[in-house]
Amino acid sequence: VASFLVSNGQMKKAYHKRKLIIFAEFLPFGPFNKYVRKYLPGVANFSHGESTPTFDLGDDKTFITPICYETLFIDYLRSSLNESKQQVNFFVNMANDAWFRSSQEVHQHEFMARWSAIIFQKPVVRSLNTGRSSIIRNDGRIIARLPNLKPGVLDGSFLIDPDKKPTPYQRFGPYSLILLFFLLLGMQWIFAKGFNRSKRLKP
Repeated sequence: VASFLVSNGQMKKAYHKRKLIIFAEFLPFGPFNKYVRKYLPGVANFSHGESTPTFDLGDDKTFITPICYETLFIDYLRSSLNESKQQVNFFVNMANDAWFRSSQEVHQHEFMARWSAIIFQKPVVRSLNTGRSSIIRNDGRIIARLPNLKPGVLDGSFLIDPDKKPTPYQRFGPYSLILLFFLLLGMQWIFAKGFNRSKRLKP
């Protein structure tokens, strides 16, 4: 499972998926896979990639290509962004949701991709072979979208900021969420204390 950057008929870079889906893309039994595989003929057993290259289109247009559900693993996206030697401006997410047809998974997959856009403040361009392709702004809003299970061409534009600083989550990971939790807890305590004091001071 891979994505490629091709320019003038030449392959410039390739990315091999690193977060494989258990029992769909790999078997978890290590050296016993060769014995188990004959009983699971419909299950693929791919090898995972070792690195996440940054694709560069020039003019400060750089992106990484999380494949399928990789866009939902925010810790993986965070490490990929921090490992890159270049500023990454946006995500390109390619996926195959044909397995799920018109089920809620198609909507849920897009919804979670929108959260990734918000968390890292980066646009997401989603390309799905069964439609529901979309362009998502860095605030999670949908700019353009194709209907599910219908062929079409998606055309849209979005802004990128090559000088944008990393978000708190990209810098500090889950510690930023813990800090936010205690900050909200402290604010609730202050407001509750002020409310109780105002009630006591009423004549």
